[in-house]
Amino acid sequence: MNAQNLEQRIKNIERELEEFKKRGAATKTNRMLHKKWRRSLFRVAISLSSAYVGVGMYLHFLHFPNPWIRATIPVVTIMIFLFIELLLKRLWLKYKNKKAKADGKLIIV
Repeated sequence: MNAQNLEQRIKNIERELEEFKKRGAATKTNRMLHKKWRRSLFRVAISLSSAYVGVGMYLHFLHFPNPWIRATIPVVTIMIFLFIELLLKRLWLKYKNKKAKADGKLIIV
């Protein structure tokens, strides 16, 4: 009976380990999808277009002259900041990787 009990416990542990591996794989997949969404061009386009519509409607309701032309200014500003952020991030990662190679470390980003 002790050997059967031990076999049953081993089977339970193996089953729990498989469930744990499945959850870990699902979490990793969700994390990768979230990273792709954060960096996606679609998200940026949706954000910029909603900002344009929102600012345009705000200026229209306040009776500004040419509200839809004036609404492009904030959108272009946001776009410039996004591109500057991407440029600075690439430069920073390049600097960190160069420094890590000199120190013999590995950086994974």
